[in-house]
Amino acid sequence: MLTTKRVHKTWAFIKYTGYCSLVTLLMSIIAYWYKRYKEQKREVQLKRSNLSLLNVQCTLFTPPHSPISNTSFSNNTSSRHGPSWSARLMDGVMSAAGMKKKMTISLKNTVLWNPSRDIQLPNHAFQENAIRLLIELSTAYDLYVMIHMHTEQDRTQIDRLMTSAHLFDTIDKRKVLYCSSEEDKVQLIQQIDPVVHVEGGWELDDGKKMMERLSIDRVIWILANQKKRVYYEQHYEKIEISDHILNTSIAKSVGFYTQ
Repeated sequence: MLTTKRVHKTWAFIKYTGYCSLVTLLMSIIAYWYKRYKEQKREVQLKRSNLSLLNVQCTLFTPPHSPISNTSFSNNTSSRHGPSWSARLMDGVMSAAGMKKKMTISLKNTVLWNPSRDIQLPNHAFQENAIRLLIELSTAYDLYVMIHMHTEQDRTQIDRLMTSAHLFDTIDKRKVLYCSSEEDKVQLIQQIDPVVHVEGGWELDDGKKMMERLSIDRVIWILANQKKRVYYEQHYEKIEISDHILNTSIAKSVGFYTQ
């Protein structure tokens, strides 16, 4: 009987030790992820200070209405609501741990459109379903948003758009970068070193200059002009060229498809 009690006590002690070891291991993993997350935050802040040397400023933005939409999405959740706080925390941990691949996207002529013919009087709006696409891309990738700013009014309007679209809930505010020139944008993209960059140019260029300067393995070029698209497809065979961002491989990869 005494031996049985000893066996039970020994077994209980072993189980207790095992549970303690498991808890310690889990706490160590969480502490490691948190440390990596804090380190990445410091790296982003350092990059941000470097960006100021390139005359580039950081911020974010949101939506009016736009041209396209015969587009469906495989998930029925509301496009107005981003991930929960726990999902955002996990996204941050995954980004910090290097588990999410980097993507850069230039918003003008891709996600944003400007029907105004006067570049001094911009009238930016989001393409239909573009807000939802940005949310999904920010979940799938470590997303950096690039905006070629032409005037201060340009920046103010886009910033207001992003704010009203609640994109700050899903996109890291420090990773929205305003650029004053194409040279600045190229340097930023090369510094970030993404696995994919999405380009659409800006009011005074359709993106061709960026295609000539970028040295990224995978580039997606949004080009609305059909004649130019057909022509450039013969000269830029390694670049994915599409008429609309919702018709691209990255949109399909996160659940978008056109009907």
